Amino acid sequence: MRRVLSLVLIVFLFVLLLVACTPAPYSAVLCGKMNTDVLITLYSNGADKSADELIAACEDLLDEAEQALSRTDAAAELARVNANMETTVTLSDTLADMLRLSLSLSRETSGAFDPTAGALSVLYDITGDTHLPPDPDALAAAKATVDYTALALEGNTLSRPVGTVLDFGAIAKGHLAAVLVDYLLAEGVSGGVLSLGGNVAVFGEKPNGKPFRVAVRAPEGGYLGELALSGNTYVSTSGAYERFRVGTDGVTYHHIFDPATGKPADSGLASVTVVSRDGARADALSTALYVMGYDAAISFWEKAGRNFDMILVREDGEVFVTPDLTFEAA
Repeated sequence: MRRVLSLVLIVFLFVLLLVACTPAPYSAVLCGKMNTDVLITLYSNGADKSADELIAACEDLLDEAEQALSRTDAAAELARVNANMETTVTLSDTLADMLRLSLSLSRETSGAFDPTAGALSVLYDITGDTHLPPDPDALAAAKATVDYTALALEGNTLSRPVGTVLDFGAIAKGHLAAVLVDYLLAEGVSGGVLSLGGNVAVFGEKPNGKPFRVAVRAPEGGYLGELALSGNTYVSTSGAYERFRVGTDGVTYHHIFDPATGKPADSGLASVTVVSRDGARADALSTALYVMGYDAAISFWEKAGRNFDMILVREDGEVFVTPDLTFEAA
């Protein structure tokens, strides 16, 4: 379903988008795409297609991706691959490319981001009503399937251990944001803003030439501050406060899992925001750095050549902002 809005959209998700001073000529919401609502704002453009046609094409791209990448839709390719008990399976180009990108980021983060962690998502069922904490034997069995190094991808042929459950929830939205940006720019759109869950993309330019303003939500609610961004930039925020559930033991269980322990990450961080020119990288790193923790995240950033920016918020309230970010604290 599409719903056209007449006012600039203010997104109350992990990242609040602020488009200040300049009214957007066209904004729309695509509901229920990739388990979230996708918000699109387009500025004046030289495209031959109408705004309605551009939005419809974006919706088609998202629907096609969901048919390949959804873990929870039984009809989707990924769900069928996960249900297939054969150790070797042939993937579509879309799924193979997504896995190849994911494995590259897994290697870069030494497994802090791991697309084989799907069994943990199934076990904990944070958005459902299964019993928490999980049975220790069930946890051990699920954890045993989490190992990106056990996968072998040759072309479109995947070899994997029986029981592997792939899950691209920590990278797909960032990747798709970049896919939509590339499409809109190729069609002649001069600038705009996209929001997919905890991922925001800004691209091109605003009509008044001013930077895009993106406000980052504080973990405890309210706003941490605002980013001033230009060009094609992707912002991804991860935090335990997004989806969680309290178990019968009184412990709060959240949706960001540490592949090394098989449990929700307990790294001392409250949230991580990553700013990058690469949508998939921003999405995956926000999860990986949350799993790593404060000191390891800073070390990773330095060893990576500081080729992305980030905001780390510790549970004790301390905030670290990389120096190249234009960020105004609230």
